[in-house]
Amino acid sequence: MLRLITRLVFIYTIILSLPVRADSLRVTIEGLDDELREHVENYLDIHREQSRDETTPGRLERLHSKAEEQITTALQVYGFYRPGISSQLQQDGTRWNATYQVTPGEAITIHNIKLEVSGAGRQDPLIQLVLDRFPLQKGQVFEHPRYEEARDTLLRAALEEGYLDASMETREVRIDLRQYSASVHLHLQTGERYYFGEVQFRQDGMQEEFLDRYVKFRPGEPYNPQTLLELQTALSGSGLFQAVEVRPDKQQAVENKIPVYVHL
Repeated sequence: MLRLITRLVFIYTIILSLPVRADSLRVTIEGLDDELREHVENYLDIHREQSRDETTPGRLERLHSKAEEQITTALQVYGFYRPGISSQLQQDGTRWNATYQVTPGEAITIHNIKLEVSGAGRQDPLIQLVLDRFPLQKGQVFEHPRYEEARDTLLRAALEEGYLDASMETREVRIDLRQYSASVHLHLQTGERYYFGEVQFRQDGMQEEFLDRYVKFRPGEPYNPQTLLELQTALSGSGLFQAVEVRPDKQQAVENKIPVYVHL
């Protein structure tokens, strides 16, 4: 009897390792709208397996065993923390069918949101405007992409206003599955504000007065990376230079005024 069992296990192991064409695999996700289904598919290893030239039954079973956990993780991104999932992997001749019936359930909502700003930019008008229009509000469904976009918009506003040392001292999301609610806490530390210093052109053959026409800012104005990008674009588009490099040097800043070197 022991020999028979060993022999059967050996045969089963051989069968699991035999290659099959991956295009004989069909993965079906039911119960979700098109956008959410496409998002879940991007998380599923077994769904990506359909694009391989070949696979094995053993590999399909391993990928199928991970699918429910991967679906759960994918749904959490959009606030669904209590999904119902039933799954099935069947072989029909040479064809394999993996089916996942998903009920996303109720989405988790924001119970509390706390936004803080400290540093020199605490009263900056643009930063205050971003806070006033902050897209996350109490009672809304908590979606990770929307949270990340809102967080990054707040930090980007500080950088665009010249607070080059700005950082998120606190960026915290707490998911309470017992109360089924989310809490968000963001604390932006702006640091000091920086300003434009003198613009120095490194080039031969052109008058400074002519080149100065391309500079749309003056020393003492708040530093803005976008303004420097516009300067580089204008100089590059002039057709006068083979190469243009606009380089601010924060290390040489005096009284928070950053000199700008333009190499032509």
